[in-house]
Amino acid sequence: MPETLKHNIQQTLHRAADGEAAAREKVNALAHPFIQFQTDTFCRRFCQGRHRHARCTLTPPQGASTKHLNSSDPLCDQANASYAWMLDDLTRATRLKKIEGTSEGQVASYFKTIANSLPFYERWKNWRFERRVNVPSYIVELDPQAKAIFLQLRGGCNSALTAQNLGLSENHVRDIADRIVITLTQRKRLHLLNPDTTESLQQPSSDAGEEAEIGDERYAPDKAAYSAQLASVWRKLSELEQFVVEALVIENQDANAVLHALSTLNIPLKSGQAAEANNRQQLYYFKRVTLEKLQRMLS
Repeated sequence: MPETLKHNIQQTLHRAADGEAAAREKVNALAHPFIQFQTDTFCRRFCQGRHRHARCTLTPPQGASTKHLNSSDPLCDQANASYAWMLDDLTRATRLKKIEGTSEGQVASYFKTIANSLPFYERWKNWRFERRVNVPSYIVELDPQAKAIFLQLRGGCNSALTAQNLGLSENHVRDIADRIVITLTQRKRLHLLNPDTTESLQQPSSDAGEEAEIGDERYAPDKAAYSAQLASVWRKLSELEQFVVEALVIENQDANAVLHALSTLNIPLKSGQAAEANNRQQLYYFKRVTLEKLQRMLS
């Protein structure tokens, strides 16, 4: 590449970092397609039913098939706010001055790599949900990849997606995920895998930032009084009932992983049978009965 073109690209990046409008517009255009894609992906993943109460600004809108789009409902500003945050993160001045791209294509590729990285995803979640995730030391010590897998589980990723995101084998991810679930269960801390968008079911524990939560939409009250009732009802469930609801409803864990955890902990789903005899039909039946029990206690 001619040295003048390389010099021009570097000058554009530095001028954009210094706030020059024309250079900033050019750099923003390079980052735009990757920001637009991730805004769409993240907002849909964490919509939590907002499109039922506000007009979604994504294209196509979330819930477009059932939502009347030309209503008087307020616009949801999450997509626009997320876009602004991602643009600021990808094109902040300190980052632009460090980019050593020699062409627009290389700069665009750099933005794509950052936007598709796990750290970018975690930074967005920290901003979006106003929290920092502290991974317990006993999880970190399980395996060199345990912290990253823990964060992926917390973000709702299944084993296949986690393996793809981290560049690991799916079998290895399943093995570490099982060990994480078992360790948290033994320490009565399975709720640490809960995403921060769910409603609290009890008062904060002595461990800062730790709460027991439930994420099923049938149990997502928006009134404090109902939340207090829900917390009281939740504590009336047995540890096994809480474990199954947390694992299958909140964490969306694979049934085989839950069965493996129960077997390892020697917890049978049916009285009089060995834990290793637990099966998927019993597990799903147990979940359904427990959710019905919650419904009755709340009515």
